[in-house]
Amino acid sequence: MATVFAAFRRALRPAALGRVARPCRLHARAIHSSPIVLKNKSSNDASDNLFGESEDDSGDLFAEDHAAPKSDATKPAVDRPTDLPPKNPSVPAPANIDPTARFEDLYQFLHAYLVEKNGPSIPRDSIWVHLFNVSDTPERLERVVELLPKWRDAQRGFKPSMVMHFARRVQKLRCPQLALKVFGDRPKYGLDLTLPAARIICQSLLVRASPQDVLTFTSLFSVYGLPPVSSDLLCTAFLLRALFLQASDESLTVARSLVPALQTLLANTAPESMSLSVSRTRRDEKRQRRWLAYTLHNLQHDLAAHGIEHVWLDEWMAASGYKAALASQ
Repeated sequence: MATVFAAFRRALRPAALGRVARPCRLHARAIHSSPIVLKNKSSNDASDNLFGESEDDSGDLFAEDHAAPKSDATKPAVDRPTDLPPKNPSVPAPANIDPTARFEDLYQFLHAYLVEKNGPSIPRDSIWVHLFNVSDTPERLERVVELLPKWRDAQRGFKPSMVMHFARRVQKLRCPQLALKVFGDRPKYGLDLTLPAARIICQSLLVRASPQDVLTFTSLFSVYGLPPVSSDLLCTAFLLRALFLQASDESLTVARSLVPALQTLLANTAPESMSLSVSRTRRDEKRQRRWLAYTLHNLQHDLAAHGIEHVWLDEWMAASGYKAALASQ
C-alpha cells in the first residue's frame, strides 16, 4: 500500500513529457496512366486531392502485396468468407452474421499470423478494431489481449485509436481490471496508455472495481509520460472520490492535499463550457460531462462529511447547471 501511495504522489508532480520516435514505413505504389489520363492530369489534380487519404489507410483487414502487381485478367477471384467484417471498418457487418463465428474467424486468422506463423496474408492494424468490437464477453476480450505481445514482437505498433477502442470495450463489458492488467505491464503488452483512454478506464474502475484499483491505475500515468493526474479535471475528480472511498488515514491525507488542485482546475474551467445542455457535443464529451457532474455531486457530500470547506464547489455546480440537472432526476 505504501508503495502505491508513493508512486501516486510522484504522479501528482509535474513531469516532462517524453515522446518515443517510431519508425515510419513508406510504401511505394506504381501508378499506370493511359495517354488520355496523362493529357488531362493537370485538370484533375484538384479533384484527386479532395479527400487526402491513400488506399493504405482505408482500414482493410488484409494488407496487399504491391511489390509484384499483376493484371486484373491474371488475378484469381478471391471469395471472402461471409462471416468476416466488411472491407471498410466504419461500415457495419450484415445483421445476419453469427457473432461467435465472426469472432472465431478473426481470432484464428490473427492467431495463425502471430503464433503459428503460417497466416495466408498479413493483417492490417484495423483487425484489432474488429476483434475488440466482436468480443462480446470479458473472456473473449481476454483471449484477444493475450495476442497483444505477439503483435509487438512482430514489430507491429498500436495506434492511439486502437487504445481508445480497447478502453471503450473494457467499459462496455464491465471488466476494467483487464485494462489494469494490460497497462500495468507495459513491457509485456506494449499498449501505450493515452489520456482520453485513461479517463474512460478511471471512471470504469471507480464504478466497477475498488478504490484501490483507481489509485493503482493513476500511479501509472508517469510510466506512460502522461501529464500529472492533478492537471486533468476529470481524472482528479475520479481520484479524489476514490481516496475518500478508501477512507484510510493515508488516503484521507492525500485527499486533503488534492482538494486545492480540484479547486484550481474548476476555477480555470468556465462552468458554461461544461454544461450538460449543450447539444452540439460529441458523444464522448457528453458522457464525460455526466461523469463529472455525478462525481462532483458525490464529492460535495465527501467534503462536507470530513469538514472541508466547499463553497467554491457548490457555486461551480450551480453555475454549470449540474445542480439543477441532478435535482430534476
